[in-house]
Amino acid sequence: MRKIHLFILITALAFSAPAAAAADTTAPVGAEGNTNLSNDPSPSGTDTPQPQQPGTDTTTGTDTQQTGTDAQQTGTDAQPAGTDEQTEPAEAQPELAAKLAKDAKIVEGYYYLQPFCSKKRVMGVAGKSKKVGAKVQLAAQKYGKYETFYIKPAGSGLYTIRNMNSNLFLAAENAGTANKTLVIQEKEDEESLAQKWYISKKGKGFYIQSAISQNVLTVQNSKDRTGQKIFLYTARNKKGQRWDIIRFIKPDGNWKSSKRVWKNTKEDYKILGNIIGAIESGEQIYGNLNYASYDPPYNSTPNEHTITIGWPQCYGPEAGELLRRIFNLDKASFRKIDSALPASQRIENYLNRDITAMRWRPNAKQKKVIVKLLKSEAGHEAQDAQFRGYMESFVRDCTSTYTKNAWAVVMYCEIRHLGGKNGATRIFNACGGNYSLRRIMAVLKQDQYNTRSNYQVGDRIFWDRHECVCTFLETFMK
Repeated sequence: MRKIHLFILITALAFSAPAAAAADTTAPVGAEGNTNLSNDPSPSGTDTPQPQQPGTDTTTGTDTQQTGTDAQQTGTDAQPAGTDEQTEPAEAQPELAAKLAKDAKIVEGYYYLQPFCSKKRVMGVAGKSKKVGAKVQLAAQKYGKYETFYIKPAGSGLYTIRNMNSNLFLAAENAGTANKTLVIQEKEDEESLAQKWYISKKGKGFYIQSAISQNVLTVQNSKDRTGQKIFLYTARNKKGQRWDIIRFIKPDGNWKSSKRVWKNTKEDYKILGNIIGAIESGEQIYGNLNYASYDPPYNSTPNEHTITIGWPQCYGPEAGELLRRIFNLDKASFRKIDSALPASQRIENYLNRDITAMRWRPNAKQKKVIVKLLKSEAGHEAQDAQFRGYMESFVRDCTSTYTKNAWAVVMYCEIRHLGGKNGATRIFNACGGNYSLRRIMAVLKQDQYNTRSNYQVGDRIFWDRHECVCTFLETFMK
């Protein structure tokens, strides 16, 4: 299955610079009769991500002396024509730099920024300061406001990053474009490009790039130490430059309640799909549907004997069904793509076989063809239709047996998609008629105290996934 950290990654390599954290790993479920495994990030159960700072603090420069002669002017004092005073030239504004990679499309919200060089620290404002000019640095993860940043799209692929504690915005100090330019907090200036950032995907993390240079947030020397400087530096794919952007999650028990009723509308299913897609294969980014998703056998759990494919993370029998749907929608295009393989290896040969029982592990060329099929027009249509069919069935079961509360219906579908009908039935039966988010999460958490299995739907490996769903419900299904 695929990892689904709702929260996101970025990087930087030298002095002091800020970052936002949103880790995006997920673990698939192979327990409770689950027919659909998904990769969810191992949740920490905490509500703050951790950032780190790379980079060194030394800068070199030359002192330039001005030489000249003291010349006395004789005669009259010359003044500029037409004015009594000399007009100072306007200060040049920095230009917008080219982005290093494709926009990661971060959803507006609160995040922790954690560098890949640390698992215990995140980016924070030095001294928890609320003053203009305070620098960012690596801080021990305390889940404090000074470590929490509000990321907001600012148009043209740019973002602003505002500290939750000071309400000030991260910026390149003095609009600097050189290596080791520090990152500080400033009062908002909508015209200042120094307060704008690009956020782009880099491997499993993110680069956080200054809008006025191609330098990225960097933890000095990628060193995991509280107080380590964060600055802007040339992108070199260092651990101190790649960041997890981790969505802020409320502490256990603080979830809101909702009286919204499931209306079975197109909008309801769109929200449901955007949420499931985010936690299954979309790196916990709301609405991010990774149609080309492909996981080999045993990628997430020892119970995954064959492939998991598509944005809904279709495993085993569902993967086989998805490939048949694509074939039936457009046989000509399917066969054209499939013809890249030798006749004996073509995907069409496997359409009516039990790929789980045979433990099918496609070779590299077969994988390439499968991904092309998933990315095709028929592949997109088949994935959407198959997911909608499953969800309609899940919704009917929930609304007829348990509740029509919209948030509870989404939770039921998410749990069932993860752990199968047995898992969803067990959790909702234990709710005792109270289907609030707070109650569902409390019942799920009981799985963490049962040591008979580490792959029950409420275990820690899946906890971040459930928290992500709750956050999305409060944000997008009001």
